[in-house]
Amino acid sequence: MRSYLASKPPSQIDPSWFNWSIDDFATIDPESNEIAALLYVTRKREIGIIYKPTPVTKQDGTLLGIVGNMFSEKCTPAFLKIDGDEVGSCYAIQKHGEIPSEHRPETPLQADIVKGTNYKNYPHEISMWVIPNLSPLPFGKKIEQTSFDDAFIEEMATISKHHGMWAKLMGKVIDQAVTDESDVPIIAKRLLDSVGTRTRDPCRAASKGFRNATIPTSAPFVEISFLGQKFTDQQATLRSYFERNPTPARVEEPPVEIDEGLIQVVGTVATEPATNAPPDKEFYRVMIETMKNLQSGASIQNRKNRRRIARPRGDRRRRQAPNEHDKADVRVDEDSRLG
Repeated sequence: MRSYLASKPPSQIDPSWFNWSIDDFATIDPESNEIAALLYVTRKREIGIIYKPTPVTKQDGTLLGIVGNMFSEKCTPAFLKIDGDEVGSCYAIQKHGEIPSEHRPETPLQADIVKGTNYKNYPHEISMWVIPNLSPLPFGKKIEQTSFDDAFIEEMATISKHHGMWAKLMGKVIDQAVTDESDVPIIAKRLLDSVGTRTRDPCRAASKGFRNATIPTSAPFVEISFLGQKFTDQQATLRSYFERNPTPARVEEPPVEIDEGLIQVVGTVATEPATNAPPDKEFYRVMIETMKNLQSGASIQNRKNRRRIARPRGDRRRRQAPNEHDKADVRVDEDSRLG
């Protein structure tokens, strides 16, 4: 089966995707030679992928959703939809020194931003890191893991450095969403509500794109649904590649020309259509005569059988021709009677 991941040459995705916002996902080209699929994580920590991602937008560019196929195989169309309010970014608290320099915020979080949270006495400098909740996948790379675990993080790292970083940081996002559910949003809200000055802007403690990030209510997880009959234009784009194998058409074999001189014809072919007329008298006469002959032959055979059954076996032996021993016995008897 042909895979969409292998339908184009292996590609590399511009690392700038690591800072994408919802507006960037709205501009994905369905015919892109770089992006083959989008990867997401469900609430069950399972890995989901939609292939040939196709954005659905309003006239003003607002994202309504992203549609795609559940499977990579060309002959298995199963269209899915990610609603627009499921697409965006998510936050994670990370040690300031562990963030790569190209993504590291200018300053760590200040004490007044983390006061009253579990991070108020944290022994290391920390910063707020923003990443998209979806990861684009290139052509030529297949994700084998189906659950979010260490094996998945290692597999993502084989795609690129940024894919490995995204997977590792997404693990922190998920853990913090479960264990520190109230703390990270509190810190994020304080950063957004803070008023910066020329010399001090609290949002400098967050990575690029923080102020414009859209955080879905389900973040960091993504919920999907089947597309149904919606977005027919986008479905046509998906059907340009994903389609079921056609049912094989029945092939009518051409008539074979037969040389009648080489074939012995057995039987006859009616030249007139059969009718429902009753048989004539000749038919009944022949049938009655045939039955009589059968009955006569059966009667003769029955009489023979009865005679054969009634005759004793001893009588049958006496009626047989005498052998030489019997003839000698007969002569002795006759001699005795004469003497």
